[in-house]
Amino acid sequence: VLFDQCLQKVDDILDIAEDTFDWHPSKPDPTPSEYSKDLSQWLRATFPRLASIPAKVASALHYTTCKHISHRLLKLPANQRVKKVSFEAWARMSADVAVLESFADDSGVPDLRECFKPNRQLADLMTGESLMPITDEVVRFQRYGSIEPSYLIQILEKYKSGSTSFGFGTGSKRAREVSDVVKKLKELVRGD
Repeated sequence: VLFDQCLQKVDDILDIAEDTFDWHPSKPDPTPSEYSKDLSQWLRATFPRLASIPAKVASALHYTTCKHISHRLLKLPANQRVKKVSFEAWARMSADVAVLESFADDSGVPDLRECFKPNRQLADLMTGESLMPITDEVVRFQRYGSIEPSYLIQILEKYKSGSTSFGFGTGSKRAREVSDVVKKLKELVRGD
């Protein structure tokens, strides 16, 4: 029951993110979203009150909750309601992930931050200088091993040219790189 209640509260907060996160802002905004601050505040207020439950159960609750958050965040840009995504949006998502990583670091639960590894890797890739490193097998496994190529294809196919003030290249250069990366990832997925 406790696990279900925690996950329901997380879902309530993340439902707001699903409805309000701007995936195509005109410029990058590297400040955390309200949902991530609310979620972190709720986690920080709730989890210390669980001191009376066995340590293994509390630890399992931390991991289950954080894995659930990570999974829900990864689903946000892949949602069918999200028709287009720009690279500018990833500045805010990176800040949101940092808020959650901070909670994990402060929780005292060993390796809890690892729950957000896929989110961090995706945010780092999308805010980096280039997407091309993901097409290199060695780099992909070392730096982006938690990102499924088929998932990344789904996200990149929603890419639309946004402002040229953030990320790599200008609009047409960026679009060409996205196209090249999608092509190479599709070849990888097909096993070409």
